[in-house]
Amino acid sequence: MGQNEPLNLLMIDGEVETFFSCHRQQVTEGDTFLLSSVLFRNFAGVISDVLQGQPAAVIETEAALRNFYREVNGSDEIMDQPIPVSDFDFNYRQIIKGYDPGPDERGVVSYSWEVLALYGMIVTWLDPREVNGGQLIAKLWLGDADNNYFFKQRCRQFYSCPTVVSKRFTFVHDSPGILPLCWAELLNAINQKDKASICPFCHAVYHFPHTNHRKKTCGSPECKKAYLIRQHGGIDSYRAWEAKRRKDARDKKARPNDLTWRTSELMNE
Repeated sequence: MGQNEPLNLLMIDGEVETFFSCHRQQVTEGDTFLLSSVLFRNFAGVISDVLQGQPAAVIETEAALRNFYREVNGSDEIMDQPIPVSDFDFNYRQIIKGYDPGPDERGVVSYSWEVLALYGMIVTWLDPREVNGGQLIAKLWLGDADNNYFFKQRCRQFYSCPTVVSKRFTFVHDSPGILPLCWAELLNAINQKDKASICPFCHAVYHFPHTNHRKKTCGSPECKKAYLIRQHGGIDSYRAWEAKRRKDARDKKARPNDLTWRTSELMNE
């Protein structure tokens, strides 16, 4: 990194994350995995296609990438160079039959492999359900035997400086790009032994409570509803279940409890 090169900054203090965009000259604060959650939300269509056996097309990948940069940096300029994957033995090519992303002179499709790798590693390394299940997802998605090809490459592209916030020790990560800081989020979670996964509906990274490792979504009302719709087999079945649930709740509220009913009965005798 050059001495006068503008840097993006990422600081994680407990479960609070602070990101400074050098281009936007703006500080954004949120939960940890702030950047990765934005990345996965914009790549939701690409991820879904690949998991269903469809190739990651150049046009969709580039649009998702530019939307990500626009959201976090205020400009759709692609700031990070793709990590070359030509020498890398991906299992993706075995999963996706007839793989042909289209003309890719700028190496854009490499970004989709990287996003999938980050997605798979978060689920595999941090989700206690998957860890206990033998890390099947990463073994399916990633062609690297150690599952850390992109991890090692991107971690060389940010610098970490120790600092103290609210009398607690932490690190500030800086990089001229932004994708390396997504991997810095994963590195921090691994160091802190965090338990986390990715919401299948909004694609945000969420943390598991210490007492509940069975959490299925991020917990937002919209995603809880989407989960229930899926569990009931569709919107019509969900609406029928919801109508019955509300009717039962109204009936229970309208029904006097046994003690009140018995007292009233005795007074009228």
